[in-house]
This record gives sequence, structure tokens and C-alpha cells, in this order.
Amino acid sequence: MPRLAELAVTPLQPFEARVAGLRSPRGKIGLEVRLSGRITVACQRCLQGLDLALQPRAGFELEHSEAQADAAGLDEDEVWDAVMGSDRFDLIALCEDELLLAIPYAPMHEACEPVGATEAGDRASPFAALEKLKRG
Repeated sequence: MPRLAELAVTPLQPFEARVAGLRSPRGKIGLEVRLSGRITVACQRCLQGLDLALQPRAGFELEHSEAQADAAGLDEDEVWDAVMGSDRFDLIALCEDELLLAIPYAPMHEACEPVGATEAGDRASPFAALEKLKRG
């Protein structure tokens, strides 16, 4: 999973994957994918490692063509989505996509200090320098 490995700040550990073939709520042939594992990514505030537990679950209706998958009319907020099935379906790429979607857009610790955080009075205001130039 190269795209997931790019986000990790430590070597990736194996993820548990459970895939079951079943019928979707609409009665179509589908897959249910449940993933579980941990990844360490960079906190967007302090840039230190942030350990995340990922447990995405998704269902996929298998369609015969891209047009049918696009026209399936599934609500994007639902757990089920339509994908094109084929003889060479890339299940690992599908699992990697679900793991990537489970990572927060800007992962952060609940409480940490930003990189380079200083007290307001620690350095001179750039406007103070402008004030000196204006007077001088």
C-alpha cells in the first residue's frame, strides 16, 4: 500500500482485512469490507507522531460497467457504494482507498503546542519596526 506508506512516519504494520461477498440492501451482488489496524502519521500542529486506530467499514455493489456504477444512484453518505467488478478486481487498492479515507484531513493531537510557538511578547512586532522607519 504505497500511498498509505507515504503518510506514515513509522513503518506500516499489517492491517486486518475481512471481506465478505453478500447482497447489498438493494439486493445486488456486493462485497462488505471491514479493516482494522493502526498507523502513525504526523500531527499537523506539532509535527510529532500521532498514532491512529483505523477501523473503516464499507459495502460495495459490483456493477458490470462504469456507466452502471455511475448510474447506481447510491447516496454518498451511505455505507454502500457502487464499483465496477471485473475478473481482475484490485481488492488491495480498494482497501487502501478505504484506509486513506479513514485518516482525518488534518490529524492532530487533542492537546499539543504548534511548532515554533512563542509567547506574544517574545519578539518585536514587525509593525514596531515600521513605526521606527516612519518616525525616522
